[in-house]
Amino acid sequence: MRIDPKPNPRRGFLAGAVGGLIACFAMSQFHSFFQKVESSSEDKQEDSTVKTASAVSQKIFHHELTPQQKKIAGPAMHYGFGASIATFYGAAVEVLPFLGTGLGMPFGAAVWLGGFLFYRVTESITLRQNFGSFVTPGCVFRNAPLR
Repeated sequence: MRIDPKPNPRRGFLAGAVGGLIACFAMSQFHSFFQKVESSSEDKQEDSTVKTASAVSQKIFHHELTPQQKKIAGPAMHYGFGASIATFYGAAVEVLPFLGTGLGMPFGAAVWLGGFLFYRVTESITLRQNFGSFVTPGCVFRNAPLR
């Protein structure tokens, strides 16, 4: 229950940004833990945030990222996306308080799932454009090697 009866979207933006940064940090730690566990069985692939940052750099700025720039751009993309989405959720909670009743984590999970599906579908489309129609979305979802 809100103590201050007047909504304050600025406070929501700030609270959302802080919550988003904390959630991004937790997700990074979780991901790095499982990446260490799986590293012995699989070869290292470039992270999706690095691929996204590289694509933005190439398409918008016509600039190829160096390996050093990729080390900075990947986390910047991750934390920037997470914080920006969470700021809007925080502001929405200030205006519509019922959104804040235990819905932050499901909202974050839905954003992650949406990003994951968007990445996989666009990866599938890119593979089809590059390798022809024999590449199916199922191939991308299973991470099956192309033959």
